[in-house]
Formats: sequence, structure tokens, C-alpha cells
Amino acid sequence: MPEEETKNFLQTSSVGRLGIIDSGPYVIPFLYYYDPKKGEILLHCAKKGRKIDALKSSGDVCFEVDEMKNVVSANIPCEYDLVFRSVVVFGDASFVDEPQKKADALNLIFSKYSGKSGKNIDSKTAEGTQIVKIKITSLTGKEGKGVVIPYP
Repeated sequence: MPEEETKNFLQTSSVGRLGIIDSGPYVIPFLYYYDPKKGEILLHCAKKGRKIDALKSSGDVCFEVDEMKNVVSANIPCEYDLVFRSVVVFGDASFVDEPQKKADALNLIFSKYSGKSGKNIDSKTAEGTQIVKIKITSLTGKEGKGVVIPYP
């Protein structure tokens, strides 16, 4: 996908999946906020747990969003195709610890999903959660338009 479409799809998708390395690969779904101007993705989660331990060991992460719309059938299985979009991001994850910055991040995430803007979450409320910030180092988008190509 062209870069602008890739960024737009990342901004508007509902659920993303964070890939990290624990004792092996580990993938977790998240609600998130993408800021294209800063090149960052914000996630919120509990302050403890497997993902936090893994992120403390390594901040190298992968984040993915996708949408599958349709399967295009054909005469033989190898000629089937998909109508889909996906974005894969690589980046460096870090923890946001300052209470006001955590509140700001939570408000961005909240407004994305609720459609309500404003400062609904204060720094005192934000203390109970963890914010993970992914600084994007690369992102790519791919799109399948359901074009059946004859299989040799």
C-alpha cells in the first residue's frame, strides 16, 4: 500500500497485535492509539505480567493490524485470493512513567474508541496503569485486491 494509505489504515484500525520475545514469540492483542506526526503507537496495560517482563528484557517489538474483507474463489484452490489490508510495524518500546503523560496517552486512546475528546482521565487515575510507547522504526502496508492469477 502507498505510505499515506498505510498510515491511515494504522490510525483507523481497531485492534493491533503486539509481538514480543519472551522465552519464545508472544503476541498480544491491544487497543491502541497511533500518532502519525510523532511516529508512535501508545498502548495501555497492567503494570505487571508476562508482557511487562518481556519488554523489560528487550524493547524490540513488532506491531500488526489487519482486515480481511473477502475470499475470492476460483476454479482451483491455488488460484483463490483475498481482499485484505495489513500493516506491520517494527519499533522500540519503552515505558511512559510520568503520571500526566500517562493520562494524556489514556485520553488519546479513550477518545479514539469512544469518539469523545477531552481530558476525561486525570493523572491520579492514570497511576494505576502502564503505558507502553512504541517508537516506529519502520512500517509497511500490504493490500490484496482479490485478483485471481492463473496457477501454472
